[in-house]
Amino acid sequence: MLLLFQSTHDVILAEKALRLAGIPRRVIPVPRSISSQCGMALEITPDHAERAVELLDATVFPGGSAQGDAHRYQIYTPTDEQ
Repeated sequence: MLLLFQSTHDVILAEKALRLAGIPRRVIPVPRSISSQCGMALEITPDHAERAVELLDATVFPGGSAQGDAHRYQIYTPTDEQ
């Protein structure tokens, strides 16, 4: 699963929060097949995805999560390409 962000600043904030929570993640370039405003993404394993999203929504991006209209990040899974 990838987390796509609107800015590099948001990637850095999210990566730090996930690191401090002990959630495995990897900063990667956004694949060319995916459109994103920022050129970086966070890769999260599926078994940590729910916890990562909950953490980001509660602490890093409250009110601006992936589910809201003013989302600051987007959740992308490989099935989204089909």
